[in-house]
Amino acid sequence: MRNPPGEEEPHRGGGKIGGIGGEVTEEIVRVIERHDHHDQPAHDIDGCNARSPHRTGRTCSIGTHEGGENLVTATLQLQFLGFAGSSVKLWDSAAVYNQSMETQHPLDACIGAADRALRALFAPAQASRPVPQPPASAAGDVSELRAEERRLAAALMRVNHAGEIAAQALYHGQALAARSDTTRNLLLDAARGETDHLAWCESRLKELDSRPSLLNPLWYTGSFFIGALAALAGDRASLGFVVETERQVEGHLDEHLGRLPAADLRSRAIVQQMRSDEAAHGANARAAGGMELPGPIRALMRHTARIMTGAAYWV
Repeated sequence: MRNPPGEEEPHRGGGKIGGIGGEVTEEIVRVIERHDHHDQPAHDIDGCNARSPHRTGRTCSIGTHEGGENLVTATLQLQFLGFAGSSVKLWDSAAVYNQSMETQHPLDACIGAADRALRALFAPAQASRPVPQPPASAAGDVSELRAEERRLAAALMRVNHAGEIAAQALYHGQALAARSDTTRNLLLDAARGETDHLAWCESRLKELDSRPSLLNPLWYTGSFFIGALAALAGDRASLGFVVETERQVEGHLDEHLGRLPAADLRSRAIVQQMRSDEAAHGANARAAGGMELPGPIRALMRHTARIMTGAAYWV
């Protein structure tokens, strides 16, 4: 494309466009200048077929540059918009990739972990899914529960809430020390799923005129460091820790389904959905390469869980 009279010719030296090196920049300029007539759709530029689903443009790879382990591709997209002229968009695909995948500075990671901790402990949990409900024909109400049934249901849901606080902390600690982005993302996705559980338990506790455990900061802190320690043993061990944790959580939830008042259908619907989600988290971790933990580690995990559930039932 030629410049209008009076405008300077663009710099053609070793400059850069969007962080792309000079040789690639010069090649891009040559391609654009060879296509002088942009009032019709392009048919061919440098041997690249100009077809597109809408017949309005094309994308053509201009060149590559090896940088460390990243392959940087300079991509030129020409969109020819009838007589209105043409527009050029240039981007560095590796830069877009690295924006989300680059290794965080340790301080940034610690600040992120602290932010997640504060949100889990002190901010109202925001669910991405509605609270599970029993069938409309069987929906019960708190007013239908006797006083002792309400106290029992509240204590069990408080334990479940404390368990979700601990699960958040475990995942956050494991994600902080995870060795691969794939494992880190799997853990953080699971933690987001646990946020739904947290919100559902909070909602049910309010309906039962009760409160979460006063020891939640202790559960979070202890679980966070346990999760980080598990991650230091490697990603396979960390994922195996998830598998075993979810297996034990399923057992706790099965026990609670057996203890919840038969008339408390709302709590039961929540616990049933939580159980299903926990099983899926465990299956995902196993499929991602989680290893079987040694027997003594599994026994220690059960003992620690009993301490937490016993205390959260009352406090």
